[in-house]
Amino acid sequence: MMNKDVIKFIVFADARTGGTHLMSKLNSHPDIFAVSEPFAHHNLNTHEEQVSWMQIFYSNSKKRKFEALGFRTKIEHQADLDQFVELINRENIICFSLQRRNLVKKAISRINAVELYKETNDYNRKSKDFKRKTYEIKPNKLKKEIEICEDQKDLTNEFIERLDN
Repeated sequence: MMNKDVIKFIVFADARTGGTHLMSKLNSHPDIFAVSEPFAHHNLNTHEEQVSWMQIFYSNSKKRKFEALGFRTKIEHQADLDQFVELINRENIICFSLQRRNLVKKAISRINAVELYKETNDYNRKSKDFKRKTYEIKPNKLKKEIEICEDQKDLTNEFIERLDN
């Protein structure tokens, strides 16, 4: 392997957009190390904690010889968006935004995930044999979820527009 700079990346992906699946596929490549939602899973609630985690994470490439290192996060998990934008731009971290085009499907998927969690304590269906109970989605509930999805999409797009890369 030639001595070259490690590619650092961040995937911004809201719930129900395929982010977990994407990170799993990226992580299956031998030269890529990718993790999903470290700030949430490690309770990193301040900008300093998040930056410290990122420094340790990205420095692992020297030990393990990965060509690319990255993680998935959600905009709402960032402790300080302004400082996070500055850090990304300063460190030349490549950013991707994974979004679902159909917000109605995303809203329904969010509702389904909550119902699934009530039955299985997991938001994602892992077994094809699992048969979920049927339930009714109230129009007001769907409308509220669509509005949440629209707000998330707008927030993510505004954030991405602030990045240099």
